[in-house]
Amino acid sequence: GAEYRLILSDGTKVRLNSETELSYPVNFSGIERKVVLKGEAYFEVHPDPHKPFIVETEDISTTVLGTSFNIKAYPEEKTITTTLISGRVSVGPAKSDTALHSVILEPGMQSEWDKRNRNLKTVRANISHAISWIEGIYILNGTDIKTLLPVLSRWYGVKFVYENETVSQNTFYGSICKHESLKSVLKALTIAGGPEFRIEKDIVRIEIPLSY
Repeated sequence: GAEYRLILSDGTKVRLNSETELSYPVNFSGIERKVVLKGEAYFEVHPDPHKPFIVETEDISTTVLGTSFNIKAYPEEKTITTTLISGRVSVGPAKSDTALHSVILEPGMQSEWDKRNRNLKTVRANISHAISWIEGIYILNGTDIKTLLPVLSRWYGVKFVYENETVSQNTFYGSICKHESLKSVLKALTIAGGPEFRIEKDIVRIEIPLSY
């Protein structure tokens, strides 16, 4: 559930969200600066026009010269998203043998890679939502419970177990603060019309939804 801040050897600043892995060299050498990401991170890349900065994820490679952007690439999620806050980046397939082409993002844009359909598209981003995790907040905007629970699982180090699949229909609006206790967050979800939860150490059982 922790978050980390680090500065790479070239001066690039990185913030890592919960359950995130970043592989990087102690010192960058050669003609590029390459790191490998699994999870979610916010980058403020130190400019170097002669040595591009490359972030590789499961399927997508993001190349920049100097900019700030957010990448969300958790293995269990259906999409990999790159959100550009400032500067300019190129997002494309990590493997060069694919027929897909790269896309160029301008500030305020977001690329979405659909892992299942292997489709890359660009959309207008909601920047405040994309990087709210930096402030310890998760924005709910019609978020269904099956999207929300993996986030809470990463935050609090618990596993959710469904007792009744009908709870998958619940959706929520508002925001959740990471610094609240798990018990408080789950109680708020129940009051908001969601299911009931039963905490058993690191297991949370999702019980029959409340009656409306």
